[in-house]
Amino acid sequence: MTFSTLVIDPPWPYADRLMSGVRRTRGAANHYDVMSFEALRALRPQDVAAPDAHCYCWTTNAFMGEALELLSGWEFTQKTILTWVKPQIGMGWYFRNNTEHVLFGVRGKLPTRHKDQPTAFTARRTGHSTKPEAFYQIVERMSPGPYLELFARAERPGWVAIGDEVNNGRRIDDVLQDLVRLPSWPVSA
Repeated sequence: MTFSTLVIDPPWPYADRLMSGVRRTRGAANHYDVMSFEALRALRPQDVAAPDAHCYCWTTNAFMGEALELLSGWEFTQKTILTWVKPQIGMGWYFRNNTEHVLFGVRGKLPTRHKDQPTAFTARRTGHSTKPEAFYQIVERMSPGPYLELFARAERPGWVAIGDEVNNGRRIDDVLQDLVRLPSWPVSA
């Protein structure tokens, strides 16, 4: 099975970035399992991407370089960056962050459906790492299905969602291998 649009929200290893190795209760590792950059790089989402496909890869300021490297390694060419502007101020060592970013990459020659989408959108923060509905509306407006979300926190109607919280704790790389072998996959209703 292949997908025209992939959304990937890598579980970045923030614990590695904390001063003196001290774990903090507000970090990602306290909400879900994080993965090393090497483990993320070893994933092969390109195996389930159509020859002409879009990829939306979430990142924060701290992992922008790594996200660019992942996108390229997954055989997508980065075209632009979408920015989620959060009205609430967040954490940060030098500046207080109130944004997250989405690298938009293209594999092959798949144009967007519209040419009038701004690169910034504003939405309130909800649960830890939960992405706003406004983002999914942008994806569905700009990119064709079928849709796949990796490291999903919840199921979404019309999408295939893969993540610890929606696949009974199965490893992402195991589920990706199943997708490669199967002609179809159940889509969320």
